Amino acid sequence: MSDPRRLPVFAFSADPPTWGHERLVRRALELFEGVTVGVAENAEKTQLFTNEERLALVQRLFRKEPRVRVESCAGLLADHCYRGGHRVLL
Repeated sequence: MSDPRRLPVFAFSADPPTWGHERLVRRALELFEGVTVGVAENAEKTQLFTNEERLALVQRLFRKEPRVRVESCAGLLADHCYRGGHRVLL
């Protein structure tokens, strides 16, 4: 993928992913060369699926789309974006 400064990060904390989440990422691909989906880890939030399961669900959802990168996102979103060089949030 290209320069991360030009790729948006979609901060994902849903449990489980929905059609609306998928549609938002796919629409972003019409504007950007790729999208990074940051699956948020939040130990304080009661969730139906574990962080690993949510990460796997999102990876499976976009398995045929090479322009979507799925990664775990622990801590503050701003710190994650800074470390990855991202400047755009979706």
